[in-house]
Amino acid sequence: MLGATSTVGQHPTDPVDPVLSVRDLSTTLRTGQGDVHAVRGVSFDLAPGEVLGVVGESGAGKSMLLLSIAGLAPASIVRSIEGAALLGGRDLLRLTPRQRQRVLGHELTMIFQDPGTTLNPLMAVGDQIAEVITNHAAVPRRQLWARVIRLLDTVGIPAAARRVDDYPHQLSGGMRQRVGIAIAIANEPKVILADEPTTALDVTIQAQILDVLAEARARTGAATILVTHDLGVIAEVADRVLVMYGGRVQESASVGTLFEDPRHPYSLALMSCQPRLHGDEPARSIPGSPPNVTEAVVGCVFAPRCSRRMSMCLEIEPELEPVEPGHPVACHAVNADLAGERTDVAAR
Repeated sequence: MLGATSTVGQHPTDPVDPVLSVRDLSTTLRTGQGDVHAVRGVSFDLAPGEVLGVVGESGAGKSMLLLSIAGLAPASIVRSIEGAALLGGRDLLRLTPRQRQRVLGHELTMIFQDPGTTLNPLMAVGDQIAEVITNHAAVPRRQLWARVIRLLDTVGIPAAARRVDDYPHQLSGGMRQRVGIAIAIANEPKVILADEPTTALDVTIQAQILDVLAEARARTGAATILVTHDLGVIAEVADRVLVMYGGRVQESASVGTLFEDPRHPYSLALMSCQPRLHGDEPARSIPGSPPNVTEAVVGCVFAPRCSRRMSMCLEIEPELEPVEPGHPVACHAVNADLAGERTDVAAR
């Protein structure tokens, strides 16, 4: 198995058991250019009600992490999925198709970037929400439609009682995303997986959708894994963050710690690329290109783009090591800094 493994973001002193535990998750895909090591040794715990943000450039493995957990990675291109994703004592990676059907849409749900690809264009949106509910429980028709209307109202669809008969093409992109959220929370899931749910929307609609997601979490108590490339979104809604690069977690911390004290050179580079609201400074970019994950990783996957690389970075992949409790980083330079700090303290 490629890459080092560590469990990140755990809170061993917390009294609440995690709702989802991911252990050493690795996903390899078949492509015309060779096998792609899309996710490599990812481990984390997700607490009830927690919002875990996952950030990184395109190709970092963020979306494939969610698809692997949900069992929705396209079977035609999956070479292997290894590790474990434990929800309620069951390993989601080992479910039969029938078992997975009972879990998806009920205990675990997913919100996609483009609801246009997941909503059925030939079904009214109310029927689509009702179908998700009746797939998991027998509900009398009058109660069912009252519940559908209440869900549409919860996610901010105006005149919900009239819009149940609308088809997806009759709704704006923001309204379709609200319907996708209504479907996701219809059965009050334990975990919501949200894959770039605001990316295709303008800034005003993005803010509205984030508010809707917050209200949905408050109503259901669901824990959420939110994938995004937008650190501003993470700062607003997340409790904790995983920074991914080359399919692997490079840094994990509380959202406050990550923004106040990012340690990994990649995390620092991402921060520097965020657009500035004031001033004439142009937007920055990270020099170099994302890694070719069809090749076996030798050394640190970020080393070719890193200004702090040392000779060992090209030969040995760094372990995730805590720089402080709950804040692990996979970086030889950071570990060397810590070793120097400890030596200085010991010498005093």
